[in-house]
Amino acid sequence: MSSTRSSWSPIVLVSWLFVLQGGAWAHAGSAAGQGQSAGAGDAVAELLVAPYLQRMEHDGVTILWETRGSAIGPSTVEYGRARLGDSEPNLELQAAAEALQRFEGGTTHRVRLEGLNPATPYFYRVALPDGSFSPVFSFQTAPRPSDIHRPVGFAVVSDSQNNPEVWGRISEGVWSHRPEFVLHGGDLVGTGQSTYEWRDEF
Repeated sequence: MSSTRSSWSPIVLVSWLFVLQGGAWAHAGSAAGQGQSAGAGDAVAELLVAPYLQRMEHDGVTILWETRGSAIGPSTVEYGRARLGDSEPNLELQAAAEALQRFEGGTTHRVRLEGLNPATPYFYRVALPDGSFSPVFSFQTAPRPSDIHRPVGFAVVSDSQNNPEVWGRISEGVWSHRPEFVLHGGDLVGTGQSTYEWRDEF
């Protein structure tokens, strides 16, 4: 997603593996992937826009999200490498987020994760100041630039504007094939200046 929120673009790298719909971790009976209620009197920071990824590289990724309402204290991202045989997602590492932009009624948050391993799956979630959490999501880092002989699966999409129901079905179809990245040819939303369209339709 372009940070300028333009309604058009040249071919845009939208996502890497497990990014298209976030790869939410579902685990029955686990607190992971489920928001925890804040205690009475706590400032509740409601997730307005779920975490999304930018600048995916072989050793790092940027995570952004938006909250609505008041929040006291910093948000953090808990993350860790996916490990074979784990019954719970590994979230042993933490990174503090910065308040990138404040707007009426909310805040955009950003964190950059560095020192990641190439072509490796990771789990992550956002920990909000009120003690609640986002669902657990996953991503896979890009391969090293020198790894030119590695086969890559990808999808190409375009014209996702003004029809969220159809775009949702297309997204689910693409996600079912688990591509390593998705290229978007343009016309992400109908009106690039409309925050509603980015939040509720794209």
